[in-house]
Amino acid sequence: MVAGFVFWLLLIRKEKRAHLLALSAGFLAVVAAGIVIDRWFYGEWVLPVWNYFEQNILTDKISGFGLQPWYFYFTALGEELIPPFNIVILLAFILVFLFRRKDPLTWTLLPFVLVHFAIGHKETRFLFPLAWFVPVMMMKGAEVVSARFGDNWLKSRITRVFMILFWTTDFILLTTLFFIPADKQVNLYRYLYRQKDRQRSAIWRRIRTTGRCGLNFTGSGELHQF
Repeated sequence: MVAGFVFWLLLIRKEKRAHLLALSAGFLAVVAAGIVIDRWFYGEWVLPVWNYFEQNILTDKISGFGLQPWYFYFTALGEELIPPFNIVILLAFILVFLFRRKDPLTWTLLPFVLVHFAIGHKETRFLFPLAWFVPVMMMKGAEVVSARFGDNWLKSRITRVFMILFWTTDFILLTTLFFIPADKQVNLYRYLYRQKDRQRSAIWRRIRTTGRCGLNFTGSGELHQF
């Protein structure tokens, strides 16, 4: 993302050299601080970003976790995001990339997307950084549609119904997430916390000796043996 934005500054905006130097100085200062902190915690001089790139890209160890087709992200986002909002979000990105080719977000996000499409092993979590840009990209996508077809679509009944549906669904889902643990292992911890010391010790001994506890926890926190 950073590289794409820098190229936009150089080629499209043609930013002044003094501003580029100030931006570079700030970026290098952050990198230097990160290296020092890594030295502090790892106990030796390391560069985790390079190690990640070397191991997963140059030596292609990431492919050992499985390979997916190039269109994986289209199908995965279609399954994991709520329809029809997943289609709207996807269309917003496509519209901005196609019709706002000189936009800084196009130069910033499109290379990021293409690189992850090119990598054989794909997971939806790799695209999580794009989530921060979804609201802005949807607004820019709406601007593209308005520029090409006018603003009447904003006042249409379909748009009003869609917006009501969007905010209602968003409210219901967010309210539901307040009461669901972010990690499913919380159900295990809850059960262990509520048991007597003797029972907890027996369970942990089984985990250490067999590598599994022989227990299955449902979403309600109920215990089943298998």
